Amino acid sequence: MEHTTHKRRADLDFLRSMAIIFVLGYHLRWPALQNGFIGVDVFFVLSGYLMGKIVAPPIASGTFSFRRFYLKRAERILLPLLALVISFLLLVCTLLGIKAYDYAKDATSSILFVSNVYYYLQSGYFSPKGELNFMLHTWSLSLEMQYYLILPVVLAMANRLGQGRMTSACASLALACLSYLAMVYLGQRDQSFAFYMLPARFWEFMAGVLVWAITGSIKDTGTRKKKERLLRSTVFYVAVCVLLLCASGTIPLASFQWPGSGTLLVVACSATAIAIDHGSALVKWKVFGELAKRSYALYLWHWPMIVLFRYFGVETGDWHSLYILSISFAMACLSYSLVERRYGTTGAGLPRRAMVMVILGTFSIAMCLTAGALFRRHGELSSFMYGYHADHAPEQFGFDISHIRYNQDTASFRSIQDLAFDPERPNYLLIGDCYAAMFSATLRRAAEQRGVNLIQLTADDTFPTPESPSDYTGPGDFMRGAFSGFIPSNRDRIQGIIIMANYSAYGRSQLGRYIERNRLFFTRLGIPITYIGQVEGYRIEAPVAAWMHQRYGIPPERYVRNDRRRAGDFVRNAAGKERYIDILAHSGTRFSDGRSVMLYDTEHYSTYGTEQFMDLLKGAFSRAVHKEKK
Repeated sequence: MEHTTHKRRADLDFLRSMAIIFVLGYHLRWPALQNGFIGVDVFFVLSGYLMGKIVAPPIASGTFSFRRFYLKRAERILLPLLALVISFLLLVCTLLGIKAYDYAKDATSSILFVSNVYYYLQSGYFSPKGELNFMLHTWSLSLEMQYYLILPVVLAMANRLGQGRMTSACASLALACLSYLAMVYLGQRDQSFAFYMLPARFWEFMAGVLVWAITGSIKDTGTRKKKERLLRSTVFYVAVCVLLLCASGTIPLASFQWPGSGTLLVVACSATAIAIDHGSALVKWKVFGELAKRSYALYLWHWPMIVLFRYFGVETGDWHSLYILSISFAMACLSYSLVERRYGTTGAGLPRRAMVMVILGTFSIAMCLTAGALFRRHGELSSFMYGYHADHAPEQFGFDISHIRYNQDTASFRSIQDLAFDPERPNYLLIGDCYAAMFSATLRRAAEQRGVNLIQLTADDTFPTPESPSDYTGPGDFMRGAFSGFIPSNRDRIQGIIIMANYSAYGRSQLGRYIERNRLFFTRLGIPITYIGQVEGYRIEAPVAAWMHQRYGIPPERYVRNDRRRAGDFVRNAAGKERYIDILAHSGTRFSDGRSVMLYDTEHYSTYGTEQFMDLLKGAFSRAVHKEKK
């Protein structure tokens, strides 16, 4: 995404164009580019190479200026970013005021180039959905800027050890290897950290620097012999084809574990293509050069445009993508002409340019903070959306009491053995993930009315089955302990099991296996099971959907996710209708009353929502009531 004043290489423009097409295709959900996220990794290697080319020679000759280098990097990245931030701040405040507070926080972290750190700290099971974050894509820009800050220091230290490309190559290789090992280590313990943070990504940049240190300056391709040109052409296009196969999904990549072992293949192919210095007629096509010049602007503008259209009920993945792509490209061309090309090469003096950027940056941050403060409680729906999780969710879910969260371990949570049975009443056990937990308050009220004692045993992102699959250690260990010890040892005191989970998060074969495993497990113990069915999910935050209905008349049904109903139907058929409480079939449910909404985000019900199913949920205790009457 970085431009340089050095002589442009057509092959690098070709790679840059290919990378931005990958990213666009991935974000627009084109099936042919289902793994197009690798375009960001290609950009990282390209940036590493170009920065090595810009920084290493003047450091070796003693003419390098840290101040000038940092200013130029900020100038290239910050000015177009500020143009985007201000433009979309006005758009969001005008068209989507309820989201202005979120936008203000995200945009401020982007301007300060710490958005990767900010998003990492926000990551978790209840974190805001990334596909609804206007500035999510700026995590990569923050990584690049952090890399720019470090690289000159690294190369300057390497130069002190010994001048020459060999020293730079050895230093680059050593740092790349250390960073790669850090990625492997961190990926096994904290995948979110490995994705967002520089220690696990630094090796991708350094791979580009290593290419520069080994290959040196650009040679005249016209002086090469025919056999050499043929060999270079073959290697170049093999590397390009492998990248295409990776982006298309033909070569499978584990996106949920990215960066990982597959990243090495992408980085190696990118580095090889750069090192070849290929110059065939194809890569010299003007369209690739023009697209490469606008690649940074297109990267900046396409994602916020996708999110804006999403809030107005226009999804990607079909012919609507052409609208989004056309508008994004038009804005990118405008940004390139008015900002990058005009001010990115300005002849103004260094102090003046630095002062202009500081003033513009400060002004943008002030605008964001002001807008965020003004729109934080912009009406009752806004207050509900931003205040519910902190004010009401802990009591509703039973945080730190009967529900173990994704970032907790079993040592810091109450012992399962502390769960209280009531010898005077039937005891029912509620097990599941946070979907079960969000119904716990209402279920507890329903249980009281039925004369039943409800015991909650729930954990984030953990399916309630003996295997207890989970992405988080604490919740997984907690649920496995329940199935291996607590439930079997208390089988005579448990009159019924209520199970609930986000079934739509699992494949059909997985669900079928889990449900059958539960049937065998609880049949052997002689404990009846009731499944609470799949709940509704929305493509945008439900309070925003209610706001859009009030302001624009867009029906909330436009944002409903269809996969939820398919998952619910599968579980109902697999578990049996008599064991399934069909939430989605419940009639008369109110989505909103203008102040509260059935869901407080995209998928978690509020008590306003769960209380509407009170009569339906009482059926989960029907066996206990029937047995008591007998």
